[in-house]
Amino acid sequence: MWDGFFFLVNGRVWAKLPANLQEIIARNINAGALKEQEDMVKLNSTSEGKLRAAGMVFNKTDPAAFRAVLSKAGYYKDWKATFGADAWSRLEKYTGPLA
Repeated sequence: MWDGFFFLVNGRVWAKLPANLQEIIARNINAGALKEQEDMVKLNSTSEGKLRAAGMVFNKTDPAAFRAVLSKAGYYKDWKATFGADAWSRLEKYTGPLA
């Protein structure tokens, strides 16, 4: 399960903050995000068992086949163009090549 949380700040206000405060805020936001991710991993690991016990069926996909279909449909090409090369290379640092 994926759960997205976003933290936004006004760029003009952020730029007016002293560098030491920017660092403190960014460090703590990032630390909180990592804790949230850990919580989601724990929740996901227990939720599937509970839901299976209640009768839910989980379908597992073959990631390589799934990516091949997305690639053939132009999905990765479109999103790479949307996000730009820099963001895309950062994504691929964690996912491996997406084409």
